Amino acid sequence: MNLPEIAVKRPIATVMLFAAVVVLGLVSFTRLPIQFLPDISPPAMGSFLFYRRPLGTEEMERRIMIPIESMIAQLPGVKRIYGNGSTNRCFFFIEFNFGTNVRYRSVELQEELDRF
Repeated sequence: MNLPEIAVKRPIATVMLFAAVVVLGLVSFTRLPIQFLPDISPPAMGSFLFYRRPLGTEEMERRIMIPIESMIAQLPGVKRIYGNGSTNRCFFFIEFNFGTNVRYRSVELQEELDRF
Protein backbone atom coordinates (compact mmCIF):
# COMPACT_ATOMS: atom_id res chain seq x y z
CA MET A 1 0.00 0.00 0.00
CA ASN A 2 1.44 3.32 -1.03
CA LEU A 3 0.80 6.33 1.12
CA PRO A 4 0.38 9.63 -0.64
CA GLU A 5 3.23 12.03 -0.15
CA ILE A 6 2.33 15.24 1.57
CA ALA A 7 4.38 18.14 0.41
CA VAL A 8 4.75 21.04 2.80
CA LYS A 9 5.22 24.20 0.84
CA ARG A 10 6.82 26.15 3.70
CA PRO A 11 8.60 23.68 6.02
CA ILE A 12 10.42 26.30 8.10
CA ALA A 13 7.19 28.19 8.81
CA THR A 14 5.46 24.92 9.76
CA VAL A 15 8.24 23.93 12.18
CA MET A 16 8.23 27.42 13.73
CA LEU A 17 4.44 27.27 14.19
CA PHE A 18 4.62 23.92 15.99
CA ALA A 19 7.57 25.12 18.12
CA ALA A 20 5.59 28.22 19.10
CA VAL A 21 2.59 26.09 20.11
CA VAL A 22 4.82 23.82 22.26
CA VAL A 23 6.55 26.78 23.95
CA LEU A 24 3.21 28.49 24.60
CA GLY A 25 1.86 25.27 26.12
CA LEU A 26 4.88 24.85 28.42
CA VAL A 27 4.71 28.46 29.59
CA SER A 28 0.97 28.16 30.22
CA PHE A 29 1.40 24.91 32.17
CA THR A 30 4.08 26.34 34.46
CA ARG A 31 2.00 29.45 35.22
CA LEU A 32 -1.26 27.57 35.90
CA PRO A 33 -2.34 28.28 39.48
CA ILE A 34 -2.17 25.25 41.74
CA GLN A 35 -5.63 25.95 43.14
CA PHE A 36 -7.11 24.71 39.87
CA LEU A 37 -5.37 21.32 40.15
CA PRO A 38 -7.24 18.66 42.15
CA ASP A 39 -5.88 17.21 45.39
CA ILE A 40 -4.78 13.69 44.53
CA SER A 41 -3.08 12.75 47.80
CA PRO A 42 -4.42 9.47 49.18
CA PRO A 43 -6.17 9.68 52.56
CA ALA A 44 -3.67 7.48 54.40
CA MET A 45 -0.80 7.72 56.86
CA GLY A 46 1.74 5.54 58.59
CA SER A 47 2.97 5.57 62.16
CA PHE A 48 6.03 3.93 63.75
CA LEU A 49 6.20 3.15 67.43
CA PHE A 50 9.44 2.15 69.15
CA TYR A 51 9.51 0.53 72.57
CA ARG A 52 12.56 0.90 74.85
CA ARG A 53 13.05 -2.69 75.89
CA PRO A 54 12.48 -5.75 73.74
CA LEU A 55 9.33 -7.74 74.38
CA GLY A 56 8.23 -11.03 72.96
CA THR A 57 6.06 -10.75 69.88
CA GLU A 58 2.97 -12.00 71.70
CA GLU A 59 3.54 -9.65 74.62
CA MET A 60 4.16 -6.76 72.22
CA GLU A 61 0.90 -7.51 70.50
CA ARG A 62 -1.05 -7.85 73.75
CA ARG A 63 0.42 -4.85 75.63
CA ILE A 64 1.13 -2.37 72.83
CA MET A 65 -0.41 -3.17 69.45
CA ILE A 66 -3.97 -4.13 70.41
CA PRO A 67 -4.55 -1.08 72.66
CA ILE A 68 -3.10 1.27 70.05
CA GLU A 69 -5.17 -0.30 67.26
CA SER A 70 -8.32 0.21 69.31
CA MET A 71 -7.25 3.82 69.95
CA ILE A 72 -6.69 4.40 66.22
CA ALA A 73 -10.02 2.79 65.36
CA GLN A 74 -11.82 5.43 67.43
CA LEU A 75 -10.53 8.26 65.22
CA PRO A 76 -13.25 9.60 62.92
CA GLY A 77 -13.07 8.49 59.30
CA VAL A 78 -10.82 5.42 59.74
CA LYS A 79 -11.44 2.87 57.00
CA ARG A 80 -8.71 0.25 57.58
CA ILE A 81 -5.77 -0.34 59.90
CA TYR A 82 -2.79 -2.53 59.09
CA GLY A 83 -0.42 -3.32 61.95
CA ASN A 84 2.93 -5.09 61.94
CA GLY A 85 5.25 -5.52 64.88
CA SER A 86 8.40 -7.14 66.17
CA THR A 87 10.11 -7.32 69.56
CA ASN A 88 10.62 -3.58 70.15
CA ARG A 89 8.83 -1.71 67.36
CA CYS A 90 5.57 -1.70 65.45
CA PHE A 91 4.20 0.02 62.38
CA PHE A 92 0.62 1.03 61.68
CA PHE A 93 -0.70 1.97 58.26
CA ILE A 94 -4.01 3.79 58.57
CA GLU A 95 -6.37 4.25 55.65
CA PHE A 96 -9.08 6.91 55.97
CA ASN A 97 -12.33 7.48 54.13
CA PHE A 98 -12.00 9.71 51.08
CA GLY A 99 -12.37 13.38 51.99
CA THR A 100 -10.84 13.02 55.47
CA ASN A 101 -8.28 15.67 56.34
CA VAL A 102 -5.27 13.53 57.26
CA ARG A 103 -3.37 16.44 58.82
CA TYR A 104 -5.99 16.89 61.53
CA ARG A 105 -6.19 13.16 62.15
CA SER A 106 -2.41 12.91 62.50
CA VAL A 107 -2.46 15.62 65.18
CA GLU A 108 -5.26 13.78 67.01
CA LEU A 109 -3.35 10.51 66.74
CA GLN A 110 -0.19 12.15 68.11
CA GLU A 111 -2.13 13.48 71.10
CA GLU A 112 -3.62 10.05 71.78
CA LEU A 113 -0.22 8.36 71.52
CA ASP A 114 1.28 10.93 73.89
CA ARG A 115 -1.40 10.06 76.46
CA PHE A 116 -0.73 6.34 75.98
